Amino acid sequence: MAEESKGLLSTGKAKMFFGVTLLVGILVGYFAAGYIPPEGDVAGTIGGVKKAEKYRAEQISDKDVLLQDPELQNVLQSDEFQKLITKKDFQNLMANEAFANLMANEAFANLMANEAFANLMANKAFANLMANKEFANLIIQ
Repeated sequence: MAEESKGLLSTGKAKMFFGVTLLVGILVGYFAAGYIPPEGDVAGTIGGVKKAEKYRAEQISDKDVLLQDPELQNVLQSDEFQKLITKKDFQNLMANEAFANLMANEAFANLMANEAFANLMANKAFANLMANKEFANLIIQ
């Protein structure tokens, strides 16, 4: 027995699909043909989009950058300083409240500015004394 071939629209589902597709096409065509663009100020809609006016500054030059203290800038940009600020011990010291209070103390600032104290700190014998464990024990007692 030979199978009968059926046409494209012979089933109910195919007819329904074709009808819905035809209806959607007619509705899209109707609304597309009847569309009237808005008049007047359309800012905020896609039709009113304007080209962005971006600020474009000129390239800065050496004259534009003013360094108040070039020596300080050299220290801040040195490799040694960069290594120091990444160490955990240094970060903990900077976060310590007692250290912050010491740095804010006027008497400590005067001591650090004193030339005799600077000479003492630069003295190798004093550095050896400060590194001595017995001396540290004597100071603590």
